Amino acid sequence: TRIYYISGVAAQQDISHYKFPVYAQGRVLLCSDMSESKNKVVCSSKFMPQVYNGWDSVDIYFGEEGELTCGTELFSQFGSNLYSLVLMFKDTETWVMAGQDINEWENNIFLLSSSIGCPAPLSLKTVNLSVEPGEGINRALAIWQGTNGIYMSDGRAPIPIHGDIKEYFDPADSRCIRASMIGDSVAFINPVTYGYHLLVAS
Repeated sequence: TRIYYISGVAAQQDISHYKFPVYAQGRVLLCSDMSESKNKVVCSSKFMPQVYNGWDSVDIYFGEEGELTCGTELFSQFGSNLYSLVLMFKDTETWVMAGQDINEWENNIFLLSSSIGCPAPLSLKTVNLSVEPGEGINRALAIWQGTNGIYMSDGRAPIPIHGDIKEYFDPADSRCIRASMIGDSVAFINPVTYGYHLLVAS
């Protein structure tokens, strides 16, 4: 008697309770494991959002503990090269994950800011700023509300852009957004003017 075929029965793997997804490079990234490591992201296999194990899936951790609140993918062009950047946020931290796929993601995670994060997930929006030919390079930007203001980034360090409304983030001003409501802000992008509109709770 000779054994000529051996097979197994696929067993379903239980997925933990994750807070939110991010879509990047044909993959679903399940972010912030609410029952274990809240700084954890698990990546699905490419073009298979139901597969989260095997050689084409990976777990990624962003810093020490601290709950991830939101994230988004940006595309940046430098010279003739196109890059995928995934911005991930905690309440007071901003991270970037660079690379074309998971084989590059694990070793290309950088802390952009240890003091600026995004405690209001619904305030995070992306916009493409187009320019006239010959005047510059088109830029994809992420805009969001942090604890102390409004910030934008194209994958580099966050830039504050709240100068006109700084009183809403000044604790000494009576119009300041209350700390208990800082996470309730909601934003949207006007598709015609590319204006960023922020709705704050008071």
